[in-house]
Amino acid sequence: MDAYRKQREKIFQKLGKAKQMVLATSFEGRTTARTMSCVFIDGCFYFQTDRTFLKYGQMKGNPSVALCFDNIQIEGVAVDLGHPLDACNATFAAAYQQAYPGSYAAYSGIETEVLFRVEPLRITCYEYENHEPVMKIISCKEESYRELWPLGGPR
Repeated sequence: MDAYRKQREKIFQKLGKAKQMVLATSFEGRTTARTMSCVFIDGCFYFQTDRTFLKYGQMKGNPSVALCFDNIQIEGVAVDLGHPLDACNATFAAAYQQAYPGSYAAYSGIETEVLFRVEPLRITCYEYENHEPVMKIISCKEESYRELWPLGGPR
C-alpha cells in the first residue's frame, strides 16, 4: 500500500464511523464554526442541517469548508444532497440513525433538513515523532502524501 493510502486509512481508522467534528464555513467576510454530528461513508464526510441556518447559506454561497477533530483538519467541498430521508440518501440515513439515534429521531424528518457531503481535498494531521512535530499532509485530489518537519526534518 502506498504512503497516500496508508496515511488516509490511518486517519479514517482514528475517526471511526462517526464523530462530532467542528465545521467551519465562510461567506461574504463572515466565518463561523460549530460542532456537527458527522458520519463517514466511502471516504466522504456527511452531516445534516436545516435550510434556515446560517451555515446552510454560507455553504450554498461558498462550498469550501473545513472540518476538524482533535489534531485532524479536513479541507473540502460541501455538496447539497437534498433531504436526508430521500431514497437516494438511505445509506446516510441508516448510518446516522445508528450513530446518533436521538438526533435522527428529532431532526431527520423535519421538512427543511438538508444533507451535505464534504468531499475531502486535503487532510492535515499534526503529530509528534521522536519528540519532533511533524505536519502530515494528505492531498486527496492528487492522491499524494508528504510530511513537513521543522528545521528541515527529523533528527
